Amino acid sequence: MPGQVDGMQHTCSPKHLQVVVTKYNLKSNYKKTFTKEICDIFTVAAYTYSQLDYDKEMNELHNVHPKVRQYVLEIGPKKWARGHSPEKRFDMMTTNIAKNMNNCMKFARRLPVTVEDKCPVTSLAANWYNTECIRQAYAPPINLISHPSTWVVLEDVKSCIVIKREEVKQAG
Repeated sequence: MPGQVDGMQHTCSPKHLQVVVTKYNLKSNYKKTFTKEICDIFTVAAYTYSQLDYDKEMNELHNVHPKVRQYVLEIGPKKWARGHSPEKRFDMMTTNIAKNMNNCMKFARRLPVTVEDKCPVTSLAANWYNTECIRQAYAPPINLISHPSTWVVLEDVKSCIVIKREEVKQAG
């Protein structure tokens, strides 16, 4: 499906659009023909999750180059924008997992590392196993079984024949 943006020819078949159009392909195509500013705006719009941020970036793209925005929207944001993706966002993998983990742990690295002497790990669970705690667990009354002479047994149950263990014959 050929398309033109400011007189520049962009060609791709419908099959190509269905299978190959991704953030990377679009960005690499735009790097060849457009300025770095448009590529940066497109990248931010592609990687944002919130609708508000996506709309803001698309408006900025419209202000910089309206025909590029129109061309990108014709392809369909479901194919390249994370916020519009029908897939679950937690399934998206990063291309560099080590870089992603480093970004996640940036805050934790700034925290001081200290040794905690005053609170050994065993003391966290020790209170659950002391005598008083066990006594409280069994404090509610336990209903004892009454004498068999006071039981109410239905006739259907009385008529059932139960073979005692000694009378069970061996198989074979």
